[in-house]
Formats: sequence, C-alpha cells, structure tokens
Amino acid sequence: MERSYVIDAKILFSALISGKVFYQQLFRKYQLYAPEFILRELAIYNHTIQTKSKIHASELRKLSRKLFSELIILPDLTLTLDSLNSAKAICDNIDSKDIAYVALAIELDSILLTRDKKLHDGLKKQEFNNEMLFDEFVRTAMSDE
Repeated sequence: MERSYVIDAKILFSALISGKVFYQQLFRKYQLYAPEFILRELAIYNHTIQTKSKIHASELRKLSRKLFSELIILPDLTLTLDSLNSAKAICDNIDSKDIAYVALAIELDSILLTRDKKLHDGLKKQEFNNEMLFDEFVRTAMSDE
C-alpha cells in the first residue's frame, strides 16, 4: 500500500475544474485524505468550479462521484485537541482556513499536499516538514514509476 497523503481544497478544485484523467489515476493510486472542512470550501466555491470547469456539467458530476469515491473525508471528531492546537500554533501567521488540513496531516502523520504557495512557504518557515507542493509531488511520483 502506498503512503497516505492529506490534500487541500486547491488540489480537489483543480481536479474538478480540469477534468484530467491524471487526477482520477492519482486518487485511485494513493490513499488520499481530507478534513470535513474541504466540504465547506467546496460548497463556497461550487459555482466557481462549475463555471470554470472544462467539462460538461454531467461529466463534472460523474467525475465528482469518481473522485469522492476514492477520497477519504474524515470528520472533525477524528482530530485530537493536541493536533488541533499544534496546527493552530503553526498556522497562526499563515491562514486559519488551513488549520484543519495541517491538523489532519499531524493526526495521521501524513504528508500534506498543497497547491498553496503561501501555505507551503509559511509551513517551511514554521519548520513543519510534513508538507509538499503538489507539483513537486507529481514530479516525484512520476519519476518513481
């Protein structure tokens, strides 16, 4: 079994907007997790995703079902107070919206994959090393095959 990863909303949004088969393969190949907060972000940006999507609405629905059948979304109650407090301290000067993603990565001892350069740089500054920019991950994953 492959290592598990926590993905942020930007990765999910990119997968939905682009409609690229690559994302379906990626979601199938790796054990991917997200906090329930990703659903709130999805609800906020639902219209944007639909209007920016490069695929027809019916295909977007089908793609969404495929991706979500592979993505494990864990509810907030799976996060310990220690993980949440650590994530709050780490994200204090970055973005409070990222706390759930960082907390889940801490909780699962997984790598947080992100497309958010500000988050990436902020986490590096905080010496949080369980994260990776998504494009770097893709390059690494492709070279391992």
